[in-house]
Amino acid sequence: MTGSIKIKVEFKWVEYIPPPTHNLLDKKSLLKVVVHEAHFLKDSDFIGKQDPFIRFVYDGKSFDTDVKDDAGKDAKWDETF
Repeated sequence: MTGSIKIKVEFKWVEYIPPPTHNLLDKKSLLKVVVHEAHFLKDSDFIGKQDPFIRFVYDGKSFDTDVKDDAGKDAKWDETF
């Protein structure tokens, strides 16, 4: 899929609840990524609607949202990583 994507980042301060211990995190670290929605400038499929997903890489690891079948230019996920 080609084209442009508009990303909105929102920071919210909430009460800190320590995550379960993990050997890759110290006890004061927590990164929570929530993918809410995407609005694409055009539908890149010629037949039907595009099936978008979001992929991002953090610390060398790749994370993917679910594929939204026939979502077209507007897709909603509300997935937390």
